[in-house]
Amino acid sequence: MDSTRGSQRNLPRWLKFNFAGICVVFTAVIATIVLAQPVWADLNTYPTPSVPPWLDTGSNAWMLTAATLVGLMSLPGLAIFYGGLAKKRFVLNTVFMIFYAYAAVLVVWLLFGYNLGFGPAGLKIGNYGILGVPTPALDPAAMASQAKVGPGGTPYNIPSATFIFFQFVFAAITPALFVGAIIERMSFKAWMIFVPAWSALVYSPLSYWLFAGGWLNQLGAVDFSGGYVIHLSAGITAIAATQPQAFFDRGHNCSCYGSRGDNPSCRICERLGSVSNRDCSWHTSMDCT
Repeated sequence: MDSTRGSQRNLPRWLKFNFAGICVVFTAVIATIVLAQPVWADLNTYPTPSVPPWLDTGSNAWMLTAATLVGLMSLPGLAIFYGGLAKKRFVLNTVFMIFYAYAAVLVVWLLFGYNLGFGPAGLKIGNYGILGVPTPALDPAAMASQAKVGPGGTPYNIPSATFIFFQFVFAAITPALFVGAIIERMSFKAWMIFVPAWSALVYSPLSYWLFAGGWLNQLGAVDFSGGYVIHLSAGITAIAATQPQAFFDRGHNCSCYGSRGDNPSCRICERLGSVSNRDCSWHTSMDCT
């Protein structure tokens, strides 16, 4: 009883301390902004080579801000969200699946994914752009140059580095979206192989077809907010990824009985990473359907 009263007496001090700290940080930020105002000079006062005529600082600032917000939706957003939905023993695995997806897509994106999905046309059928050229996006000079996207080389008023970062966060959040469908169904080892392959074989081509002005966009399809490239692809992948386990859960196998070692369906599921820690005794003998 006394300890409870003591904690209640200490609570206002704790709140006051945090409130004071927030006020100090807020004041420091405001002071920094005010004192830094003379630095925000007109871009016309800078040397000509340092400010290319195509650069729009407002567009660049907003693209970086938007990309950062989308990145926060993945880490920690989706990691916390899906981790909270999983069973206690799968929480850490689920969180690290999001972390790995983000990291793996970054490597794939810089090595060949970006230019495959947004670079110059490497594969065309007539006038329709099918795929870009899968080359690395690591050249500093190219990153500092004006962003030119797709088969038509559409120019933007931002640097290539900004555009690469902006498109990366969407490429990274897409595989993280369908983690919720494969929690407890896919092992982490299978996920490590699946994410880079899916990003290269599914996401980059879809990006080229719609975002970059590829053949679907040339035929009139428009994706303003990722409904096709991100959400539809993630949804279809989630359904497809759950089907092997759903098939064996329904018992569509003539020899679906016995222990795990004698059960062909369980061995197949284990290869897929679906039931690595599950007892398969719930399968029963039945007729083929």
